[in-house]
Amino acid sequence: MAALSACDGFFGKKTDLSFIDIPDQSASRVAYVPVLPEIKGFTRPVQVATGFDNLIYVVDSAQAIVAFDEAGNQVGRFTGVPNVTYVTQDRRLDLLAIGRFDTVINGQSYSLSSIYRIDMKKSGENNNTVLDLNTARITRQIRHPFYYNKSSPTNPTYLNGVSLNGIAVLYDNRYYVTRTGSDNNPQKIGGPDDAVLLFDKNDNFVSPISMQGLGGSSVTNFFTSPFDITTLAKPPQSYSLPSGTKEDFIVTSLDTSRTLQVQYIEVNATENGTDYSVKYFDYGDTTKASGFFYMPKRFSKPYGVTYSGDSKNYIFVIDRDSLYQFTNTGYEGVPFGTYTKLQKVSFGGTGNSVLQFRHAKSVAYFNRTLYVADAGNGRLLRFKLSDDYR
Repeated sequence: MAALSACDGFFGKKTDLSFIDIPDQSASRVAYVPVLPEIKGFTRPVQVATGFDNLIYVVDSAQAIVAFDEAGNQVGRFTGVPNVTYVTQDRRLDLLAIGRFDTVINGQSYSLSSIYRIDMKKSGENNNTVLDLNTARITRQIRHPFYYNKSSPTNPTYLNGVSLNGIAVLYDNRYYVTRTGSDNNPQKIGGPDDAVLLFDKNDNFVSPISMQGLGGSSVTNFFTSPFDITTLAKPPQSYSLPSGTKEDFIVTSLDTSRTLQVQYIEVNATENGTDYSVKYFDYGDTTKASGFFYMPKRFSKPYGVTYSGDSKNYIFVIDRDSLYQFTNTGYEGVPFGTYTKLQKVSFGGTGNSVLQFRHAKSVAYFNRTLYVADAGNGRLLRFKLSDDYR
């Protein structure tokens, strides 16, 4: 049994992290440094997420969800989601995964993009509840397009091309989902295929997100090729979210024609409903930073994005072979010492050294540690800011 063992109290004893060697960074001001050893044994790790149970979850090449503790020990494995591509955890400690559901309808074969809810809870010693990924079970499936259209589909070629890509859980267990496809008519039922969708905490579809346009108009086809997504409600979340940000999200796009392929969407409640709009970030003031979140054409293939669930409030983006770090005000870099200008700590490059990536697909953050799914090199890499060792 692989029960929770990464934190105190309900989940068991705290993981011993004394295995981490403190690096010598005397030659540089501040930088992300690798935590060794690399975690290997994957075919192709395409996504990584950190859970509210203090575990790290990795999706391995559409085959399995694998759980690790902070020390890098494998503590669970689940193969029940066909063609799994994504996983995250809500505050009920259920996993939400994206995979496919193969079926035959009216004599035609379909492979439908689907969300799987996974319950890991089981009874342990003294009737205590523990989590065990090895014995987890699927409790619900949300299949496209049946969450908004109950009628029988008739076009397998089209529907098989629709993909649910990423999931981001909100503070109250509602969640956003990114979706892509070929039919982007904004007037059709369920909205255009390229969309960010909102589901309630019981997995019921609410609506596609409409952005606020000029003059208060509603724009239903704002998102193009949306891929990864994150809210600010990330583990461990032992502090309050920044004021007015409970429903905000950051979304990436693989549409290279967009000037900004990663955008922060802020959510404001009004007397007329809920407004979604792009949050403004300053860029260009090089007295504050040398790089900026909203620098035009900054990214090309931003497959991964996450937010630090602690008081640092950092934004991290994985773009092909590089990892970028920003503050929640849109500046690249971290504060350090007496310097008034943020110090750049973004890094990367194509290769297989411990500071390089090959087709990196995803990034996660927990307990001041960054996790990168380095798909092309078949490994999970970990990094800590050198200043956090001091």
